[in-house]
Amino acid sequence: MGTRIIGIGLPDDFKTQVLHANHFRKDWQRRVRTWFDQPGRKLRRRTARKTKAATLGVRPLTLLRPAVRAQTVRYNRKVREGRGFTLAELKEAGIGRKEARGVGIVVDHRRRNLSEEGKKVNVERLQAYKARLIVFPRKAGKPKKGDSSAEDLKAATTRAPIALPPSVALEAPRKITAEEKEFQAFRTLRIARANQRHEGARKARAAKKDEEEAAKKK
Repeated sequence: MGTRIIGIGLPDDFKTQVLHANHFRKDWQRRVRTWFDQPGRKLRRRTARKTKAATLGVRPLTLLRPAVRAQTVRYNRKVREGRGFTLAELKEAGIGRKEARGVGIVVDHRRRNLSEEGKKVNVERLQAYKARLIVFPRKAGKPKKGDSSAEDLKAATTRAPIALPPSVALEAPRKITAEEKEFQAFRTLRIARANQRHEGARKARAAKKDEEEAAKKK
């Protein structure tokens, strides 16, 4: 008569009960970054701003930058300051490229205007800045071309920058017209896109038809 071997099986969740070999002997105190100098830095920054303002005299604290839309569809409803004005905006406002840099206007030769509305906003911004600008002569007794007159020099000055335009032009509430109710925006966009997509093929087809008709007349 043979002997029976009896074994005890392991539970299914045995692997989940294994204790992890945690390592707690890393010198983590050396890698903690503290910020105990925050109040001191705040005071230093404030003092530096006061020193800079005193050094600049009557000049504005910040340079003039364009009003641009934020990137991507998610944020393009917001208006913020851009890097610099385009050459087209400066030309339309009547300001030279070198002159702009000398009077506190930032120029960005890489930026391009993608809409007439955005270009118009920045041209108006430049014209408003130019109207308020007071250019003091380097030497009080020898004013040069482009310097402000003696009466303008006596005017009150401000360091407040020109505010950005509102992101959305709000309209007063009104009744919706019958024409607006009947207007199909989605269908109109679809037709416009289709016309743009097939424009080349339609032109080629029309040109071919004209050639065939001209050949028949001969």
